[in-house]
Amino acid sequence: MDESDRSSCANQARRQLSGNDRQHQVKAGHLDSFDSTTGLLDRKTFDARLTENFAAAQSENTPLGLIFVDVDRFKKVNDEQGHQKGDQILAEIARRLSACAKGKAMVYRYGGEELVIVLQNHDLNETVVFAERCRVALEREPMDGLSITASFGVSVFPNIASSCEHLIETADKAMYDAKNRGRNLVRYFGEPPPEPTAKTRVPARKPPEAGKLTEDQLREMRQLYFRHRVIECPNDGAYMRAFERNEVGKATTTVIAHCPQCGLQVEF
Repeated sequence: MDESDRSSCANQARRQLSGNDRQHQVKAGHLDSFDSTTGLLDRKTFDARLTENFAAAQSENTPLGLIFVDVDRFKKVNDEQGHQKGDQILAEIARRLSACAKGKAMVYRYGGEELVIVLQNHDLNETVVFAERCRVALEREPMDGLSITASFGVSVFPNIASSCEHLIETADKAMYDAKNRGRNLVRYFGEPPPEPTAKTRVPARKPPEAGKLTEDQLREMRQLYFRHRVIECPNDGAYMRAFERNEVGKATTTVIAHCPQCGLQVEF
């Protein structure tokens, strides 16, 4: 990715602000500002917008989701590849997250290798599922030949947090919990650990490979998902996190399911 590509990524991320967003800025009495590296809205704008979003959630009695995103081992990328490469990686991460968030959420550059995502009218389960979709979007394809992942921490008003500050604090703690349990994970604040003494996501036994699941197992998982929106991992019985992907030219919806305990990921 050269300088023009990085600029293109930043511009694409910046376009997440629609005309309605700009009208909102004028009505609210402030102008949003952008981060030059990623094209995302910056920390100052995040602080102002979150205050408004939280007040609206309180008055309308609707949930508000917050996701903290921290790029895994980003210091190593900067140290070994240089800061220019690090900036290119951040711009590509911003592009992918903005693509996931289009029409659903707002993505901000919080500082350093940290980003935040705000989802209005999203409850805990919906926010966790969205975070999992973002995690997969970053992990799926290398960036400039590098395998890049991120750790995600989730908090939600009113299920978990009772104020703006508490929302930020709990999402941040959940993100560090994801880091401590092996990185490249989604964790919500207060989520029970996979095992009582586990600090990483190492499973008690090797999970089955996706390709070794039988057609009957995959068919049953699909039926359970569309009937009850709940899938149990065939390895350990844990509830799997799932999101849907609609592909052009395909009549059916593809479901991607991930087990937060053993790491199994399947598509059906």
